Amino acid sequence: MHPPASLVKLQEKFGKILLGKLSPQSLTGIDIYCSTYLARLDEVLRKNFPSLPPLVGTHHFFETIAHPFIKKHTPNNWQLGRYGEGLTAWLKKEGFSRLSPLLIPLAEVDEAFLKISFPMQGKGFLKGEVTIIDSPYPLIDIRKALLSKKPLPAYEKKNRSFLLYSDQEGKFFGIEIELLEAKLLKLLKEESLDGALEKLVQDRSLPLDSLETLLPTWSSKWARLQLIQPEKMPSLPL
Repeated sequence: MHPPASLVKLQEKFGKILLGKLSPQSLTGIDIYCSTYLARLDEVLRKNFPSLPPLVGTHHFFETIAHPFIKKHTPNNWQLGRYGEGLTAWLKKEGFSRLSPLLIPLAEVDEAFLKISFPMQGKGFLKGEVTIIDSPYPLIDIRKALLSKKPLPAYEKKNRSFLLYSDQEGKFFGIEIELLEAKLLKLLKEESLDGALEKLVQDRSLPLDSLETLLPTWSSKWARLQLIQPEKMPSLPL
């Protein structure tokens, strides 16, 4: 059974008005729905990209980033909580780095946590998800300062990599890999590699799921530094 043609036309017109392609005056009483639609998606974007509004200002975020993005990217998934996937790529394409050099790197971190919140089909919601991001900025410390409304920390630009992950309870964690390596090397003075890795997992500095991602890099680095011989690596996926 198909919906009446008049209803289809009404829905198409409604959609065009919501996206700003038609004037709200073309359909009586639609104004409030347009405002509600924009406000709801803006709310989702602010929730999913919490570091961006305090960086550029809440009003500026809505007018300059959220509103234009919403007009060009309607939700395409029944899970509205996922809305905003693709924002980082759009910011890059539209040249938004002009607003702040931190804008796109922070958007990348926020979007990584968003994707971690909704694992890919087949992986399940109980498995911790892991990703690595490279940036010259101390993104984790900057993000914490923005979310807690504190002054941004002083920093110098240098090559950095960050491990972002969630645990099985859905809590998010982020750590600079260089700091993680420093922790590990300190533990290795007293522990076996297996014991050191276990301690990092226990204090939540390292999610167990990240070993498959990190060990290939660490293995070659340790070999170069002659800290650990590759043949002595534990029986973990490389």
